[in-house]
Amino acid sequence: MKRKLCCVLLICAALGLSGFTSTVESADELGKIKAATYYSDEWVINFWNSETNDMDKELSEIREDGFNTIIVCVPWREFQPLTVGGAYNDYAFEKLERVMKSAERNGLKVMLRLGYTWDYYDESDILKRYEELLYKTTTQNAWLSYAEKVYDTVSKYPSYAGAFLTWEDFWNFISVAENLTEGYNARSMARATGYADYAIENYSLEELTELHGKKIYKELIAFPEKDTDAYRIFLEFYDDWLNQLLEKTQEVFPDLSMEVRLDMDSYGFANEDEPDGGKKGFTHETTYGCGNASYSANMLSANMGFGTAGELLEAKSTAAMSEQILKRHAAGAGKPIFCDQFLFTDNTPGFEDNARLDDSEIDEYLRLMGPVFDENTIGYGVWTYRDYADNIVYNSQFALDLKGWKHYGGVSVETVEGTKMCRMNAGSTLTQELGTRNYISSENTKISMRVKADSEANIRIKLGQTETVVPVSGEMTVNIGLPKQERSTLSIHTDKDILIDDIKVYSHITRAGIYTEDGEEGAHLEAIREFNERLE
Repeated sequence: MKRKLCCVLLICAALGLSGFTSTVESADELGKIKAATYYSDEWVINFWNSETNDMDKELSEIREDGFNTIIVCVPWREFQPLTVGGAYNDYAFEKLERVMKSAERNGLKVMLRLGYTWDYYDESDILKRYEELLYKTTTQNAWLSYAEKVYDTVSKYPSYAGAFLTWEDFWNFISVAENLTEGYNARSMARATGYADYAIENYSLEELTELHGKKIYKELIAFPEKDTDAYRIFLEFYDDWLNQLLEKTQEVFPDLSMEVRLDMDSYGFANEDEPDGGKKGFTHETTYGCGNASYSANMLSANMGFGTAGELLEAKSTAAMSEQILKRHAAGAGKPIFCDQFLFTDNTPGFEDNARLDDSEIDEYLRLMGPVFDENTIGYGVWTYRDYADNIVYNSQFALDLKGWKHYGGVSVETVEGTKMCRMNAGSTLTQELGTRNYISSENTKISMRVKADSEANIRIKLGQTETVVPVSGEMTVNIGLPKQERSTLSIHTDKDILIDDIKVYSHITRAGIYTEDGEEGAHLEAIREFNERLE
């Protein structure tokens, strides 16, 4: 109870609520939550298998930029590799404790995004375990054990400040259900997940028939097609399931909240003669309350509410729209709200045609959003504090020695000037199966690595069917570009003794303009610092 109370005290103090005193570091000193998602010099997907040698320095810099909190994503599979047998990843939990201790030393609080979907721990079907959460008892029990162990690990530290799920980490089953609209397997899954019972309990067969646009029988219920009015029932069911998952998890993870979905899903029969082609909008307001959590979380992008493709937005109207969205969330939640992902800029591949702020308007938008966040939230978090590459290499810094790598002819890991590096003897080869790991972009592939060579050497780098020979000498960073590669094996061969480290295979760099991927100051750093100063 004491640990839960500390988290509630933090939230209440951020709101300026009276009647509470903290037995740990004064929550009043924190004020509004000003958070940066932390992943060091990698990205969230492989942060937990990287070294992070400069953690204290990096967290100190985050504090100097005016942030008082960091957010770390805690991937389920990497922390709990198996859902049967109770196996946990010791390195990930040890690193989590490093984060908690370093944050405390550097005057920062820590919030967790629990249940993050993606990691490169192994090649098992990560989405399958999330699907099984709907119907498999062993997977459900494993989830609760994972959540409880994470809570027990972090809640003993004064730097712990709270945690949340996000709807999008559990949303992949939506696409599965869209392909299960008829047939035996579809009906079986509808029964197993509880959807069939939900539909029957909440709608009559006559209503289901009308909403589906065809005759529906109790024994033959499958998931509805998206272009029918019945699809609304499935979205209602799924929001109800998310609420149940959160509330059940709150029993082992007190005050756990959830980032809820603020935008709408479209559904319904197409009709070109009606507004919006006959499509209807489904809001997810039933999730806004977040069970017994003391706050509700959200993701807010600057273009939210603007639907014109390619539209360049100006700061004033965008800030006004953002304020409306936050107020609507607060009203629906009936409790304080926290924006864990504030996306004032976004270069995500595949969404280039989205409306966006004109570059020249971003700093003004940040200036205008200061009082908006001050009046309507308990704080915010930025997702991209440091620009990052979508690196698909596991254990790219050899933090886990040679785990995830195959090697031939004299390969080892040694510590050089405080960091682990891979020593490759002359004639040796190092390989990693990149398999089903996906780039987030369709751009050409880039490869980079840090190399130390006492004499001139030739490194043969092969990715898929493309091979390149790179001459190296001394200490240098190798950067090469290749045509886009799919389902490839990375192979590195050397004709002389060398040391290598920081291996990246990527196609895209996510940018927000606070810091570059190399740690250089970005175009919007000063605006963010001023934003943090104003948000008290």
